[in-house]
Amino acid sequence: MKKLLSILLTLLLVVFPSLTGCSSGSTSNSAKSSTSETEYADDAFIKSLSKGLEKRWSLNDDYNTKLANGTIKDGSSEQKEAFESWVNTELDEIEKYRNEPFENADLQQTALAYINALNDQRNALDEWGTDKFSEDWSKAYDERTRLLAELADNYNLTVSDKYKDQLDSMKASGKQVQSKEDETDAVKALADSFSFEQTADDYGYKTYTATVENNSGYNLKYFYADISLLNNDGTLVETQYADAENWQNGQKAQFEFTTDADFTTTSLTIDSWEDDQGNSSYN
Repeated sequence: MKKLLSILLTLLLVVFPSLTGCSSGSTSNSAKSSTSETEYADDAFIKSLSKGLEKRWSLNDDYNTKLANGTIKDGSSEQKEAFESWVNTELDEIEKYRNEPFENADLQQTALAYINALNDQRNALDEWGTDKFSEDWSKAYDERTRLLAELADNYNLTVSDKYKDQLDSMKASGKQVQSKEDETDAVKALADSFSFEQTADDYGYKTYTATVENNSGYNLKYFYADISLLNNDGTLVETQYADAENWQNGQKAQFEFTTDADFTTTSLTIDSWEDDQGNSSYN
C-alpha cells in the first residue's frame, strides 16, 4: 500500500510540476514589485528646461526681426502676445515637473523657484502697459537669470551651440544679480547690528549713541538709514536718522541722536546705500 501511494505521488509531481513552486513564485514577484526603484525627474527636468529655453529664444529671435521691420510695435497687443508666448513655451516644457519626485532636493527647490519665476512673469502681463508690469517682469527676469546661472554651474544645464552665447549672457547677468543680493543681505545685517545706549541727559533731552563696525565686507561710499523709535506696544513715536560716508570695511563709526520722546526700542530701516564700486540700493 505504501509503495502504491509513493508511485501515485511521483506521477502527480511529473504531471503537475508547478504545484511545488506556485507559492514561492508569487512571493518573489510581489517582492520585486514592491522594491522597484522610483523614477526621479532630475535629468528629465534639465533636458526639458534646455528644450524650453531654445524654443523661447527662437521665438525671441523672430520677435526681434518683426520689431526691427515694424511688424510689431512697442506697447501693442501683438507685443504682449509675444511676451506671453515666451513664457508659455517654457512652461509647456517644465511646469509638469512641479509635482514630480527629485532625487536631489536642492535641484528640486531650484526647479520650483524657476517655474515660479516664469509664473511671475506671466502674472506681470496682467499689468501690461504700466510701470508695475515693467517692475514685476524685470524682477522675475533677474530671478530667472540667477537660477539659470545656478543650474548651469551646478546641474550641467547646457544648450546647443546656436544658443550658447545667449545662455552665457544670462549666466553673467544672473551672477551679477546674486552678487547684488549677497551685498544687500550683508548691508541689511549691518543695519540689524545697531544697538543704541543712552549717553547723556540734558534738561530732558537724552542722547543715544551706537558704535558700529562695518563688517559687511564692502566699503560703503554712503549709508543712510531711518531709526524708528517705538513704544511698548510697537507704536512709532518718532523717527531719527543715521548716516555715514566713506565707511570702510572693518572701520568703526559712531552714530547718535537726541530726543525728548519716551520710547522703549529702536528699529533701523535702510533708506539707501552705495559702495565704492558704484553698486547701490534705494528704498
